[in-house]
Amino acid sequence: MVFDFIEEVIIFAKKNNLPIVLKIHPHIGHLRQIQKIKIDAIIRKHKFNNLYYTNTSINYLIKNAKFTALLNGFLVFDNFLNQSPVLMTLPNPFMYTDAIIYDNNVERGLNTMLNNSFDKQKMYLKQRQIVDRKSTRLNSSHQIISY
Repeated sequence: MVFDFIEEVIIFAKKNNLPIVLKIHPHIGHLRQIQKIKIDAIIRKHKFNNLYYTNTSINYLIKNAKFTALLNGFLVFDNFLNQSPVLMTLPNPFMYTDAIIYDNNVERGLNTMLNNSFDKQKMYLKQRQIVDRKSTRLNSSHQIISY
């Protein structure tokens, strides 16, 4: 599934002459090298030479990206914290909100992102509301009581 998604993104990027900056999750240990080998095979298959691996801060990457694309997961909170357009392609808790673009058709979703066919201000507002709601819940459920 992950590699099918990456392949679809590579095909789209090649067709639209876009670079891809890819950060493999830093906490997967030895699986990082296995993922890189599989991704490199996809790159060779499609003769794509515009993919860049990085270990840079995810916050820096998100702030400087035109948009990010994810399958699903709570890594999307990095996008919310950084007020960044994000596409998610698998069912997720935010799929029916304005905080993300949800589309299970990767190419169509990427086109939506590339063409800015959505209301960024509405997206950013919803992202802020989610972050504020989550932080409020955390603060109220982790109060320290002293006597």
